[in-house]
Amino acid sequence: IEVLDPAKEPLEPSFPPVTLLLAAALLCGLGVGSVVALAIDHRDLRIRGLPDLETALADQNLQTLGQLPQLQLDARLGLSNARAQRRQRDLFTHLFPRSLMAERCRAVRTSLSFAQAGDAPHTLMITSPNIGEGKSSAAINLALSFCQAGKRVLLVDADLRRPRLHDVFAAPGESPGLSAALRGEAEVDDVIVSSGEGWPEHLSVLPSGESPQNPADLLDSARCRALLAALKRRFDVVLLDTPPVLLVTDPVVLAGMVDGVLLVARCNLTTQSELRRAVVTLRGGVVNLMGVILNEVEERSRRGADKIGEYAYYMRELDQGARS
Repeated sequence: IEVLDPAKEPLEPSFPPVTLLLAAALLCGLGVGSVVALAIDHRDLRIRGLPDLETALADQNLQTLGQLPQLQLDARLGLSNARAQRRQRDLFTHLFPRSLMAERCRAVRTSLSFAQAGDAPHTLMITSPNIGEGKSSAAINLALSFCQAGKRVLLVDADLRRPRLHDVFAAPGESPGLSAALRGEAEVDDVIVSSGEGWPEHLSVLPSGESPQNPADLLDSARCRALLAALKRRFDVVLLDTPPVLLVTDPVVLAGMVDGVLLVARCNLTTQSELRRAVVTLRGGVVNLMGVILNEVEERSRRGADKIGEYAYYMRELDQGARS
């Protein structure tokens, strides 16, 4: 036997091809991940921005009246102080009149004027499909925006089941509230509170009062219609904060007594199906459903949708200056 060429130890293994397998695994992982992400995105029917809202309203012949921004927590109030943080958000338009929130509320106010051929409606009802979507906060900030325009505004807490306005506006004296007026136990002048500490000028509040056993029956009465008619004569704008429309019948009852209805949807919470159901429920009667307000919109996504980068930067600077 003659050795022609001695065997040499290879520098690299001939099998398996690690680089090729890693590249194939990476491509397969990206492909499977993309398919799963698309499937999850397709099944997620939450309204995540203006495009989703327009898709949900495409067949409803309903316009978007405006978008209210998502407000960051104020460290000066304490990040764990939920009550103070929520109250500041409720009064943000009044506390920071040059902020982005105040500007968006003015935009909603202008949209309402255009919707009524230059004349804003006198009585407005604000509701939402479900709880936690910010209808009360939107109603308060919109009322404050009307006050800044010099309007005499009455904010009515028509949510007789879970009232909240009394937590925001500390009345100087006890008011029997809306429920007492609807039962005939108090006159209009006895239930309206027109001044309080830190209140803006031109604002009056009608608290809900004691929660009754039959709120829907009290609202669906001749006395309620007469009360709204009297309030309409005394104030330029009357805003009613009502319960969610998909949970109770109170908003449907009140919707036929006002000039216009506003529906509040919350970004990344309200689903398209819930919004459509709420629209169909409200339109079951003779209702002037004026449009939808999208709440808690992240400004970054809104800039991408509306392409208003420079203007949004300018408004953000105003917001930071107002807070400081």
